[in-house]
Amino acid sequence: MFWSKKKKKKLPDLPSITAAPSMKEYTKNRGNIEQIPLENEIHNLPSFPDSPMKKGFSQSAIRNAVSTEEDKDNLPTLPNLPETPEERKEIDEWAPQLPGKIIPPKSEELEGKPNTEIIFPIEEKHDKREIYVKLEEFQKANNSMKVVEEKIKDIEKIIETIKEVKENEDRELDLWDREIETIKARISGINKNIFDKDYS
Repeated sequence: MFWSKKKKKKLPDLPSITAAPSMKEYTKNRGNIEQIPLENEIHNLPSFPDSPMKKGFSQSAIRNAVSTEEDKDNLPTLPNLPETPEERKEIDEWAPQLPGKIIPPKSEELEGKPNTEIIFPIEEKHDKREIYVKLEEFQKANNSMKVVEEKIKDIEKIIETIKEVKENEDRELDLWDREIETIKARISGINKNIFDKDYS
């Protein structure tokens, strides 16, 4: 029973492959197909309905797009208007200013405004060069400075002595004035006592 050989099952045969059409038949069948023109395909596409709000806008856009060159030629030419002083002023104000260039204000802008001083920054140039002096010249300058200082001291001494002399003179003048006054008083007393009496 267990040692009996199994019978081999046979698979069914595959169906035969039909022969593919040849290139001649393919081209023959392709020629019979009607070609649909591209324009018909484009025009046959369904169009979306315009909303009532955009309907007027779409119609005006189509009219502007369909306008011919004749309509453009018939447009009226604009007259050449003269420039107003305000436009000219705006152009002048728009002109770029070069760096470092100072543009003075116009007389029209200064009318009715108080006088103000315009201060421009001044760049200070520091000279950092070293100065060399000879030793002989330095000694001469030092000696001359000492001589000047000594002369100034002498002048100060002379001024002090003059002040002292003047003070002494003033004191002496005061003494002389007092002595004269005392002499006058004595003379007037003598005149009263002697000469003004009536001896008759």
